[in-house]
Amino acid sequence: MNSKKAITLLVLVTMLMALVPIVPVNASIDIVKIVDEDGGVATNVQRGDTLTINGTGVTSGATVNVYWDIVQETFTNGEGKVATGTAKASGVYEIDFDVPACVNGSHYLWVKDVSTGQTVGGSSNPLTVIPKLSVSPSSGLVGDTITLSGYGFGYDSDAIPEILVYTNFTVPAYALSTTTPTTVKTNSVGSWTATIKVPTGAVTAKIGAQEKDFVGNYANKTFTVGPVITLDKTEGPSGTVLTISGRGFANTQYVNVTIGGVNCTITSGTKTRSDGRLTTKVVIPSMPLDTDDEPKEYDVTVTDDTAKTAT
Repeated sequence: MNSKKAITLLVLVTMLMALVPIVPVNASIDIVKIVDEDGGVATNVQRGDTLTINGTGVTSGATVNVYWDIVQETFTNGEGKVATGTAKASGVYEIDFDVPACVNGSHYLWVKDVSTGQTVGGSSNPLTVIPKLSVSPSSGLVGDTITLSGYGFGYDSDAIPEILVYTNFTVPAYALSTTTPTTVKTNSVGSWTATIKVPTGAVTAKIGAQEKDFVGNYANKTFTVGPVITLDKTEGPSGTVLTISGRGFANTQYVNVTIGGVNCTITSGTKTRSDGRLTTKVVIPSMPLDTDDEPKEYDVTVTDDTAKTAT
């Protein structure tokens, strides 16, 4: 064949190929399921829950973004991107994300194939956010200040919900507690913060919070009245020396320390002081890792000879 004709044909073929539309490989992008931390299908969720979204049909190796309620790159006013991941060669994706702070009720997830801009989601995979109450610290003594944080409550700009905090620390049970600020109201994403003091005569009890005009939005958490301990570190290998500080124990009593139910060797501070406080150093015993050789969490417990205990 004449070389000039060959070149002409090559140019013609190239031009024709340029006119052929490219069909994206992710035409069937899909959300298969959304699972909770226990592996079940996620339905009722709370702020901070870790969920996993699974799907198919994304461009091989493409970036995948996950959005809460609205497909926008920033997360503002309880809406927008909550996570990003990468699709496998097969177009399958699996992405973890934490439930953000948002108002009580139904919310929807969206997934986007960044390489093509195709999105899928919406009302086909609803999640119901329910109220959550966080109490910090979770234990303490009379006079201690407790910080309460609420998430997943309601919001209406025309009638901002007011929160009532209840405790059964004292008689009569379930009495309205005095908070700071005195009037507690939710913000635009259904969250709020307040503090209360542990009153004289308090016992271990539940603290509850509910919207004043909507009793359906309610959450509670147990607060333990008794000894408190803090640790100088929260992770480390076996053999590490751990310093434990405590208060609220009986005076001048010997203490026993366990980690995960295993007795620890105490190197110093075997007894509480005359004011019920203690500073104890122990050696972390040999403890097994998780099944996949990942770090594993264990409870640290201190008990004095009168059976007063803190974990």
